[in-house]
Amino acid sequence: MSREVQTRFSITISPPILEEFDRVVHDVGYRSRSKAVRDALLNFIAHQKMLRGKGTRAGSITIVYDYRDPTNELTSLKHRYAGIIEATLDVNLGEHHNLAIMAVNGDLGDISKLTKALQTQKNIKHTETVILTSSKID
Repeated sequence: MSREVQTRFSITISPPILEEFDRVVHDVGYRSRSKAVRDALLNFIAHQKMLRGKGTRAGSITIVYDYRDPTNELTSLKHRYAGIIEATLDVNLGEHHNLAIMAVNGDLGDISKLTKALQTQKNIKHTETVILTSSKID
């Protein structure tokens, strides 16, 4: 059986993120960071492929953001995508951060565009999009 050729690459992350990653890697029981990173990358790839599908879908977009950003692009995006955002819940996380959960229902292409627009905003620290179902349940 031949071994698959592996490629080494490097990433730059802050020490606190690496420490937390190492804790999770240990707690889950991975034998190495590499295996954990490979699994995370495969999940990321699968998630991105799912977002490129077609049709009408329902789900949620959850973000953590710094509300001190003066550009207020988040409000602009919420207005621009009002046709697919059914509801939004905002929770103050203290200091300068909020958690926003947007219930979305509509064209998957529009949901993907909104997700990408959110991910590229400087004040948005983390995003997670979950597509649960088609919007029509039989």
